Amino acid sequence: MNAKEKRFCTLQEKDAVADMRAAAREVLAAYAAALAERLPRGLRAELVRLFAGAAEDIGILLRTGEEEECTLSDFAAQKKQAEREAREEG
Repeated sequence: MNAKEKRFCTLQEKDAVADMRAAAREVLAAYAAALAERLPRGLRAELVRLFAGAAEDIGILLRTGEEEECTLSDFAAQKKQAEREAREEG
């Protein structure tokens, strides 16, 4: 891969990470809105679990975005690390 192709690929990945951040924000807003409704206890518990997972993902995305050269593989690696740490703690 030449430098121009690599730069284009990196730009596409940056755009994808930005899109993932925007989607994660929308998901968090949707979960928050759903949690404001009167729902059965089991459904609320599931929404809380999903909300926590989405919040963790957006946290990883925001930390990944602070780096100058962030890629989808960076996000995937950080996500795996966070899952490993969660398993070790729990």
